[in-house]
Amino acid sequence: MRMELREGSQQAVIPIRLGRSVTLSIQSTGGLEGWTAIGTFTVIASGQTERVVFDQDGAHIQAPAEVNDVNENEPRPALAPIE
Repeated sequence: MRMELREGSQQAVIPIRLGRSVTLSIQSTGGLEGWTAIGTFTVIASGQTERVVFDQDGAHIQAPAEVNDVNENEPRPALAPIE
């Protein structure tokens, strides 16, 4: 799936079967172009939600436990990139 990012918040619902692993990557175009993986997660629960955050530290997947208790003023930990 591809999704063009615009300014502001965006959401997408992508059904994925339990037990499947998903790797999220971003692609940039313009002055510098390329792809980079920002993290991987495994679907462990029906209705699981993952949140991708773009901030001053770059792009990362926010851990599910943090999504329910978010303080927008605190920095969020990044998952290690996939090598």
